[in-house]
Amino acid sequence: MPFKFVLGSVGLVLLILILGVVHLRLQQRNHDLGEKLRAYEFELRNIRETNSVLSKELGRLKTPENILKRAGNMSLELSPVIVTQIVRLPEVEIPTPGEALEKER
Repeated sequence: MPFKFVLGSVGLVLLILILGVVHLRLQQRNHDLGEKLRAYEFELRNIRETNSVLSKELGRLKTPENILKRAGNMSLELSPVIVTQIVRLPEVEIPTPGEALEKER
């Protein structure tokens, strides 16, 4: 009888020890995931701030005044279109699938 009691007590102690180790590992993993989450949130906040700044800068660069100013700085001449600059492509009639089958026969 005392042998079974000792064996049961040792088994209970081992079970409690194993459960304690598992609990500590899960707590550590939870802590690590929390740290990762905070790092990703910080990165997301930085990206959103950068996007906000870049969006405002893009809006400023898209204004017609700024485009004309930059075109002048790059010595691009914005002049009206000349007829010789227009190239017309010949229009080709595309047969429908039914017409294509009839031509193959």
